[in-house]
Amino acid sequence: MRPMRGAAALAVVGVVWLAWPAPAHADIFRGLAYLVGGVLEIPRSVLVGTMSGPPLVGTVAGLLTGTFNSALYLSKGVLEVAGSAVPIARAVGPLLLPFLL
Repeated sequence: MRPMRGAAALAVVGVVWLAWPAPAHADIFRGLAYLVGGVLEIPRSVLVGTMSGPPLVGTVAGLLTGTFNSALYLSKGVLEVAGSAVPIARAVGPLLLPFLL
C-alpha cells in the first residue's frame, strides 16, 4: 500500500507543478540588473572569500567562484536584454519608421 501513496503524492505534485507554468517573457530591467550584478560579482566574491575563509585559499576560491558566477550573470543579462529588445522594437518600429525613411 505504501508505494501507491508515494506514486499518488508524486502525481499530485507533478500536476500542481505543471498547472502553473512560469511566465516566459523577458524583462529589460531584470537583464540590466543581471549585467550590473555580473560586473560586481568578482570583487564581491573575492571579498567574501577573503573574509570568510583562510587568507590565500579563500581569496583564490572567491576569485574562481566570482568568475564563474559573473560569466553566468552576464550571459543571463545579455539573453534577457536581447529577448526584451525584440518586442520593444516591434512596438516602437512602426512609429519610428516614417521618420527614418
